[in-house]
Amino acid sequence: MELIGKEWLARNWKDSLVTQFPDGCLLLQRPQVREDWKRVENEWVLIKDGHSRSFRFEHTIYSGRELKDRLEACGFKNVQLHGDLQGSSYGLEARRLVVVARKSVG
Repeated sequence: MELIGKEWLARNWKDSLVTQFPDGCLLLQRPQVREDWKRVENEWVLIKDGHSRSFRFEHTIYSGRELKDRLEACGFKNVQLHGDLQGSSYGLEARRLVVVARKSVG
């Protein structure tokens, strides 16, 4: 699995983000923390040619430890946490949370 870890997200939190694309389209992102840092609710507003569309979605966020504990509780073995796809160590400065785990079948 490869995702943003809760540790990095908490340290780099922004109440809103705006991205302008080469075609002039604007994307406004407005995240909100829910359930004591268990979930993030997002509203994305896409603005193009004077028209806007809004999208809402929500997802669970995990720290490295939380995700490792959940995978082990489901029977995964050798759960390893990395800070990137090249296998660097996972820590407070890691921009990504990469988890590699194995589960025997049978």
